[in-house]
Amino acid sequence: MVGFMRNIVKLKTAYLYLSLLFCGSVWADFQINLDQQAVYKKFGMYVLDDLGIGESAYIHQGSFCIDKSGKFKIPIDTEVVSDRSEYGSYFKVKRLPSDKLSITLIPAKSETKNDEITGFIKKMVNKKQAFQCKLLHIYFGYPTNDFFHVISVEGESSLKGLLDKMP
Repeated sequence: MVGFMRNIVKLKTAYLYLSLLFCGSVWADFQINLDQQAVYKKFGMYVLDDLGIGESAYIHQGSFCIDKSGKFKIPIDTEVVSDRSEYGSYFKVKRLPSDKLSITLIPAKSETKNDEITGFIKKMVNKKQAFQCKLLHIYFGYPTNDFFHVISVEGESSLKGLLDKMP
């Protein structure tokens, strides 16, 4: 009798696996049929590309990459932050002509401006911490022209200039 029960359990298990195998594709057919712009529009969200020339907005500091020539870039579809946290650090970006940006570093409440600049310089020098733009091309399919080029940070055009500006 025990052997008979084991066979029934094995048979039911086999039926379960087979039904999941054949029916699983039906259950997994949820469509992702909206693009990012449609979702952002529906929920009143904005991205950097929505900014006009001369307009400014805040973005999270993790929203950037470095290209193979060492240029600092930000994807055009980076979400603009509407509610800033007092605990987070942000970039205040200003859109300039020809898909360029200037950046002001906005520290968290617990940090000073010099702390923020120091952390930024360390992160940018250690390129392992900075996301490489080529990864965005490879893994997420970003075309090469889907980035804003950052031309200045805190009014400086280079990390050396930023470092020399510090007290």
